[in-house]
Amino acid sequence: MSRLLGLFALTLLCNSNARADDLKERAAADLKRFYQERLSRPFIRIDDTPEPKVGPPPWAEPLKQLAGGKPEERTRAAAYLRELLDLALAHETGRTAPWRNTPFWGGGAEVPARDLRKEVADKLAKAGPMPDALPVLRWYFESETVDDFLPPVLGALGKVVTKDADGLRAELATRPHTNGVVAAGAIDQVAARKGSLPADRLAALCHHHRSAIREAARKLNAQQSEKDPGPFDPSNAVRSEPVRKLMEDLLALMPGLPGPKAEFVTVTVRYLDDKKVTKQTSDETGWLVRREKDVVEVYTPYGRTEVARPGERKRVEHSEKSADGKGWVTSEIDVTVDVAVAPAKIEDSIKEVEETRKKDTAGLDLSRRGPLTGQFEGRGATMYEAVLGAWLYRAGRNSEAARILLPALDSHYADGQLTEMVRHRLGDLAGYRMLVAFAGDRDYATALTQARLIDRLYPDTRFHRYAKGLADQFPRRMDDFTKFKLPAPGEWADLKKTLTREQQIDFLCTRLRLLNCFQMGQPGGYYPEAKQYAEPCGIADDASWGQRKGKTEVINPLTELNGSLNSYGDEPRPRGLDLTLKDVPALSRHLRDDWYMPTVCFWRDFHPDRHLASTRPHVAGTINGLAGKDVCQIDRWGKLTAAELDKEIERINRWAAEHVGKTKVELNWEALKEELAAGADWNRVAGRIEGLLNEKQVAAYDVMRRFLKDAKTDDYERASILRAYLKYDAGRAKDLAPEFLGAKSPAVRQAAALILLNTGGNRERARAILGDGLAADELDWVLLSGAEELLKDGSEESRRQVARVFSNRRFAAEGSGTRARVFRRCAAAGMTDPYQFYLPLLDVAGTELPIKNEKGEVVGASTYSSSVAETFAEEIVTEFAPDDPAVKEISRKFPKPADQVPALKAWLKSRLDPPKK
Repeated sequence: MSRLLGLFALTLLCNSNARADDLKERAAADLKRFYQERLSRPFIRIDDTPEPKVGPPPWAEPLKQLAGGKPEERTRAAAYLRELLDLALAHETGRTAPWRNTPFWGGGAEVPARDLRKEVADKLAKAGPMPDALPVLRWYFESETVDDFLPPVLGALGKVVTKDADGLRAELATRPHTNGVVAAGAIDQVAARKGSLPADRLAALCHHHRSAIREAARKLNAQQSEKDPGPFDPSNAVRSEPVRKLMEDLLALMPGLPGPKAEFVTVTVRYLDDKKVTKQTSDETGWLVRREKDVVEVYTPYGRTEVARPGERKRVEHSEKSADGKGWVTSEIDVTVDVAVAPAKIEDSIKEVEETRKKDTAGLDLSRRGPLTGQFEGRGATMYEAVLGAWLYRAGRNSEAARILLPALDSHYADGQLTEMVRHRLGDLAGYRMLVAFAGDRDYATALTQARLIDRLYPDTRFHRYAKGLADQFPRRMDDFTKFKLPAPGEWADLKKTLTREQQIDFLCTRLRLLNCFQMGQPGGYYPEAKQYAEPCGIADDASWGQRKGKTEVINPLTELNGSLNSYGDEPRPRGLDLTLKDVPALSRHLRDDWYMPTVCFWRDFHPDRHLASTRPHVAGTINGLAGKDVCQIDRWGKLTAAELDKEIERINRWAAEHVGKTKVELNWEALKEELAAGADWNRVAGRIEGLLNEKQVAAYDVMRRFLKDAKTDDYERASILRAYLKYDAGRAKDLAPEFLGAKSPAVRQAAALILLNTGGNRERARAILGDGLAADELDWVLLSGAEELLKDGSEESRRQVARVFSNRRFAAEGSGTRARVFRRCAAAGMTDPYQFYLPLLDVAGTELPIKNEKGEVVGASTYSSSVAETFAEEIVTEFAPDDPAVKEISRKFPKPADQVPALKAWLKSRLDPPKK
């Protein structure tokens, strides 16, 4: 009998395991389909975008069953949803979840694994009471890592009126849940259900450091008629066990925080010119770290150490208003640093924090660069609050610390998020110090210290990857820029004569790791052909802009290797080594080590991201340039072992040996055929085809024709193909263009019309289409190309179509410079319309120019920094008629646009009514 019971139990266990495995397999398959469908959706949909075919989301049927299915169906549905959510979370946290970047400002990444969990939470909140969904709700409270997803789930719990739901509410309230919104909401739900919590636990919650939990508990305490808990004491709360543990973790992240006795001061730095006139002033408030004759150092509540050097001579950028008062002129000036130190009141900083927190603007106001950096830091607790509060806490000033820390904690869902924020922000600051030491100062010892600090205190923060890499590399390259350095141009010229070709390549490639370049504008990237210097060039404290301190020029190893596309003024342009595929084995060995270069680039200086460049992409770029395609494929080399890297290098060398006798054109054709076989779209191959057309490869037109006729080619690509025909040989598209005159896309219609106007096709239709484009101002290139081609045509009908641009209600607001170029061509063709267009605009004294629709209703406006009249006067003088003798004389006689207006009006009228001979 016992044997039979054992077999029965084993059978039940096996069936249970089989059912669980079945749910996991189903969830995995459904997630895979969901990911594919989500990531294939178009970001932007227009009228003719086909509706994507997608199946129902994987949560739809289970939620339906939870709402009204049979008991066993409801149980199975809840189990399936838990598996689905658990797997989606594992994919995201394990970094195996598929994702894509969105093309929108601030859009971030689209991660379907995260989106699924959010949408299920929202659906649970919108559904009616579902008692059997309790296991799913519990999963969220126990496992979900995104706090934003929990309030809707709490709302779903509030609809369930069962003993199990009451038990879950009590559990969330008394633990309490780490998410303050959940904990407070659970207490509110207990009160709403006329429930109760243990008196002793409730009394403790009445003094909780989080205001929402505390207030909810006090309401429930009154409802339960428990003993009055007494007034809340913030000083005690800030020393409670949860806050004490939090502050220990927080202070461990701040090894540089000054001691309790540090003096709180304001340091004023003035930059004085040679006449002792103040050109710039800045203030920093914080704790005085060091004050000596030649240096003042202060630790600010932003977590930064700021250093000022009295009497220091330096060169700085200075901006002043231009002489005409319309803009700013920036120049470099030599200044002397003057430093003043004055006592500051920490109470003033505390009050400033309290005021901004009351206004809910702390995230912007307390950011180091205000809204510029604040937009990337959120509205939660700030570094300023964390540092100021931590110092007050460690100094034992409990009541003042509470005024800062408790509201800061209330701004987050969970207490631990304050520590995480500080860890990441201080990791950023340590990262900047590391990059400044490496790229700006070439101080490898300091950079190594900061790299090790990041690895120890701030793992998995923004610059941790760079810190680990540099910490590994520094011991092997401490002689960079000293024994191992770049020669001066003359030294290199002499050295080259003593080296074989392979030795020259090796010399330059090994020194690519010394390439010290800086970004010149934003957004943008560094300029790899920049001049190199023997001395450190310096970089801004936030590792953004170079300081141009270098004096002694040395060679740029990259331009000496590849040659240069640019030259510096009249200087000779480096030719490089005239590399060929025969040189690939000498190059490819330098792909093994990917050395970090002291070169930093960034998107915007007020965004925290910085990118540290490395050598492998430059070596690969050189090889790929010789190959005419991405033969190296280094994007997939990230986790390869040394043996696997050697195999990749062997593959590259083998390919080079097989192709060493082929011409550039032959290599391009081979690469194009590979891309086409792999299903590449037009955008992928357009540049290669243009290269073949430049080499007079007429067979490239066959590829263009195929893409043009392919149903998968979209309108943007089709317009690009037609424009390529226009550029290289419009005659080859003469028979193709008529098919696209009726296309939905204006860009396609207009490109086809330009081809027909060039080749003698249906010119009447072509003229009308281009005229429509000029009147509608749909594309700038049509305004210029269309007007030019119509004027070349010379017919009366073409001139009439060109004249339609002057009826364009939006043309006065066009700001790309196209308008003046079109008008110049119209004027050269003898048309007087441009003069008539400008004349009334010179009478507009305001700075706004209304934009009207076809009904004459104002639908917008263009705003200018100066008056409309001055703006268009300047356009006439500098863009429309800069070579006209009369306009030149007006410009000479009246330098300011405001003074030019009367004379220009007279000139325009003379052009409209020229004197009779």
